Amino acid sequence: MKKVDQEVLEKFEASHPDGATSVDIIAACAQAGVRICEATLHKYIQLGLLPRSRRVGTKGRHQGSWGLYPAWTARQIVEVKRLLKEGRTIQDISEGYAAVFAACMEASVALKTASRKVDAMRLRKNVDHRKVGEVGDMIDRAARASEDAAAKALGQADFVEIAI
Repeated sequence: MKKVDQEVLEKFEASHPDGATSVDIIAACAQAGVRICEATLHKYIQLGLLPRSRRVGTKGRHQGSWGLYPAWTARQIVEVKRLLKEGRTIQDISEGYAAVFAACMEASVALKTASRKVDAMRLRKNVDHRKVGEVGDMIDRAARASEDAAAKALGQADFVEIAI
């Protein structure tokens, strides 16, 4: 594997804040210097190294839907490939910090979704705003804790640097 172009990954993450398709992720990895196919991507998902996609529909009749993955998925693929090149087995990787990082990042995404829902509740008149505020604060603390745990996992596993 040739040297990974970190700038490509940073630009990809910045340009896909709401997520990216598997085709986009595979292309970004290739542009960064890492080859991966759709089947390998799905295998990494099965092993818990990558998050499952969320389905997003297209407006209009019979337009279908597609899966979107978090933009950090491309960087995680690069890291898994790096660890494999170092001689680690896929089982070791799936039982190690790479899987912990992925789980923490997924939790963070879910908590941020919950936080947006709480923010919407704050605009309503028929809710107990004190309780909504308390729940919102708890969710925000949990999201930060999840991101801190992901960053710690990164530090433990000597991952490439990522902006969380």
